[in-house]
Amino acid sequence: MKRSYEKYVITLGGGGSRGLSHIGVLRIIEKIGLPESIIGCSIGAIVGALFAIYKDSNEVQKKIEIIIESEEFKKFKLEKAVNIFSSYIMITALYTKRYLLSQEKVKVLLAKVIPEDLMFEDLQIPLKLAVFDLKSGKQEFINKGKVLDAVVASSAIPGVVEPLEINDKIYVDGGISGSIPYYILNEKKKNIVVNVGYYPENYEQNNMRSGLQIFYRSLEWQLYFYEMLTEKMLKESNKMLILSPEVNKFQLKDFDKYNEIISLGELESIRRKTDIEKFLKKKLFGIF
Repeated sequence: MKRSYEKYVITLGGGGSRGLSHIGVLRIIEKIGLPESIIGCSIGAIVGALFAIYKDSNEVQKKIEIIIESEEFKKFKLEKAVNIFSSYIMITALYTKRYLLSQEKVKVLLAKVIPEDLMFEDLQIPLKLAVFDLKSGKQEFINKGKVLDAVVASSAIPGVVEPLEINDKIYVDGGISGSIPYYILNEKKKNIVVNVGYYPENYEQNNMRSGLQIFYRSLEWQLYFYEMLTEKMLKESNKMLILSPEVNKFQLKDFDKYNEIISLGELESIRRKTDIEKFLKKKLFGIF
């Protein structure tokens, strides 16, 4: 029988294939008590949406497996898409194109597990998905309209996936301003944040043969240190608990290793189970 804990919000951050560890975390979390609402960003938007639909981590894993094992997914060639600057062909292509994958292609893939006509109000758990407006430079979120459209927008890597243009806005991957959308967190609620780490992938010297690759690598480190600073400032808050599965060894494209990545998320939740229970039982105080 599940114990009664205070209501809380769970935030699932971005991080490519590393974000599949969210499923493992949810496997333990759901046994303790379901969240009042979910916040998702990038891959966290996909996992978060599926959990908001099914409220069952095992069902979420089945749906993720359907996506990863599909022919459409295999044709995406994620190795090149994730690290655009490693391919001169892709760089050249972007001189004449705004993106490499159309929204329609991504929607066809995700529609295998997320109904096209599903609206946010139809979800079993309330959901907010982080997006970034390229036009205004503002961090925003979507919690109305069609879920599928919002999931595609929240995971639309700039230059790789076609942006969502709506209401004079150009929405792309919410991870542009950080893999964890701290700006959405509810100050009046307890927040469990699953940070799969924006730690830059391991690079050998021969992976930085051009100025573009060096520039891209520098941006990765810049974002990493920005996120670490933000996390350090918020970590001492009694309203937030951060879970960090040990998934840094995986590259962002390692979706074929989903079983191992998911198990590491579960391992982190098991390791921190006592901390999670204590966090959810203690009373709130102070400000965020």
